[in-house]
Amino acid sequence: MGIASISVGYRKEDRNGWAKNLTGPDLGAKDKEAYRLAATLDFSKDFKVDYTYDHSEINNTPAPTSLYSLEGWSGGLKTFWLPFASAFGGTFVVTALGNAQHNAMLPYVTQTRPDTVSTNGSAGIFERSRTEGHALVADYKLNDRNELKYIFSTRKMRYNDRQDIDGTPVNFATVFPGFLAGLNVYYDRLTDYKQDSHELQWIGNIDRLKYVLGLYNFKDDGTTVGAQNFDLFLGGPIRSDYSSRTNTKAWYGQLDYALAEAWTATAGVRQTREEKGGWTHRFNTTGYDGPFKSNIFGPVDYNATFSGTTPMAALAFKYSDTTNLYARVAKGFKSGGFSSELTSKAVLTPYKPQTSVSVELGVKNSFFNNRAQLNAAIFQNKISDQQLTQLVPASTESFLSNAGKSTYKGLELEGALIPVEGWKVQGSYGYLDTKYGSYIDNALNIAGRPLIDTASNKLAPYAPKNTASLTVDGRLTKTAWGTLRAIVDYTYVSSTYLYSVNKDLRASNAGGSYSAALDSIPALTNVNFKLLLAGIPVGGPGSADLAIWVKNVSDEKKQMQGIDFGMLRTANWQEPRSYGMTLNYKW
Repeated sequence: MGIASISVGYRKEDRNGWAKNLTGPDLGAKDKEAYRLAATLDFSKDFKVDYTYDHSEINNTPAPTSLYSLEGWSGGLKTFWLPFASAFGGTFVVTALGNAQHNAMLPYVTQTRPDTVSTNGSAGIFERSRTEGHALVADYKLNDRNELKYIFSTRKMRYNDRQDIDGTPVNFATVFPGFLAGLNVYYDRLTDYKQDSHELQWIGNIDRLKYVLGLYNFKDDGTTVGAQNFDLFLGGPIRSDYSSRTNTKAWYGQLDYALAEAWTATAGVRQTREEKGGWTHRFNTTGYDGPFKSNIFGPVDYNATFSGTTPMAALAFKYSDTTNLYARVAKGFKSGGFSSELTSKAVLTPYKPQTSVSVELGVKNSFFNNRAQLNAAIFQNKISDQQLTQLVPASTESFLSNAGKSTYKGLELEGALIPVEGWKVQGSYGYLDTKYGSYIDNALNIAGRPLIDTASNKLAPYAPKNTASLTVDGRLTKTAWGTLRAIVDYTYVSSTYLYSVNKDLRASNAGGSYSAALDSIPALTNVNFKLLLAGIPVGGPGSADLAIWVKNVSDEKKQMQGIDFGMLRTANWQEPRSYGMTLNYKW
């Protein structure tokens, strides 16, 4: 036998685009390839090293973006330009400009999932990435009670995407004869990113006490260069380039102590220090993705250091062989940073760390000789200096800010049941209640738009009140060709919002720009089905699995994402029902 064991994996995925593009490649296409090598080296009974290498390449086309509405948080194109009348030749000119843009884009408005789209990215529409990673875990057993573990990881990625995000193929709108206004919203980003991490752990136990002590270091560095042609905002071709870097150092420790036969107490702490920095530069170019023409902002450099100490404590009680209860309280820390895409001196001011205090009470049960499990938990998470995306007043430029305080509370249920041999049913349900305690934003209905507390008029983004899932996995039959199984899974997510939105734009404490009436995502459901023939004998040491599957069985057509540009809104949609086949071979 030798000291080494090796495994190799390979994956290939191809799919045609599901939205026909009349002016470019079909959108929603996938072309993914990945492989992985893993090796375990047992140098001795006390020393083992695990190494993993992975590589992936993606050459997709983006999901289609459609023009959902010619109305956004600022009204519509017909009125959007009116505040700028004095700068653009008076009310008559800007009214003609808004009407021309509106009329040119109007034929492309759709509030249902499109089967056919048109884009105006003459240089191509795509999403491409190349990722490579190495990971190593070295485990050395000092004695029967103590071991040292070293964990290393490095990863680098190059990501390039070119996208048209206005949902139309229109290049120009005719304002007056001879006066054309551009309508492109098109960009090309190229990002190079690398990260490295090192972690050293000492793990051990002394009678009733278990402990772990650790040191952690993380570094990353990324640079994005981006050509943009946002003619819809009369900006002309520009470049938006920025970079970010992080250097994190942390130490942590955790103790688990058996107070009695049924009681276990846990205490831990982590101390983190992060240095963050970067640079930003935006400039006009001669033509799209052309040479430097004139400066807009920067280049500027920035740097800051953030730190946080996060203790936690937990108490577990084994009520019986089938029931366990626990309580946990912990402080959380999310580092501060910079809004690197901002093009004003505000980019030099970092947003502060976000902190939280979370409390959780739960119970885990098993029944019927472990043929059924039911777990339940209630939780509350209080957040301070919450990092939220806001708009720069009178612009479409966003930035991160410590805008508020909030409380997230709710419950989670999850369970599993084996009704008969070969069949398993799993399900989960979550309830979430979110409320802002404070939310500082620019007033919407007060002259000068001062900063005010808008909390009572705000709703949180991406915080659905109800979520649920159900999976049924059943063995239909056993044959000489393998075991035939049927698998059905169902998910539900209730309605939520794209941004922190105003309940009522007319309220005295309305702030920011976004509206619950405009910037919502409807409740989403999805059902997938798979017919799996597992363990197919193919000769030799290996076996194969063959699956035929259907995704989005009921062909749901709801909006999943979108952007509110102010004068218009775009949408992205659930993918249509699709069919496929997957073949796996293991040896």
